[in-house]
Amino acid sequence: HEFDLKKHALQACGFLYVSRPQLMLSAKGGFGKGSMDGIMRAALSESAERGLKEQALLNLDEYLREEEARTLVQMSDDACAALGNRTNVGDADQAGPSSIPGTGGAVSRARRRRRAKEAAGALNSDG
Repeated sequence: HEFDLKKHALQACGFLYVSRPQLMLSAKGGFGKGSMDGIMRAALSESAERGLKEQALLNLDEYLREEEARTLVQMSDDACAALGNRTNVGDADQAGPSSIPGTGGAVSRARRRRRAKEAAGALNSDG
């Protein structure tokens, strides 16, 4: 029971880390142990339970996937702007699963998430 609680709490931290990476990574720590949040450090320590280590690695994996998707969207947007192609994001999504070959639709998924977050932010700022 206590293990499940720890694992779910770590999973919840993972959701926060994806949306707020500065909570997981600290520029002050440089590259190394000081750069990672204490919760993640503890979960990845030698003495941590295997399931917690697995969850911490899943958190890192999800974070890296989200960062990759954000980067691909930015690269795609930059490429469109450089070419003078002012294609509407909705038009690009209709053209295919991704505007960058080999991304497996990550760009489209990231754009949909970004639009959903922007819409949610607009709703929150109105009320």
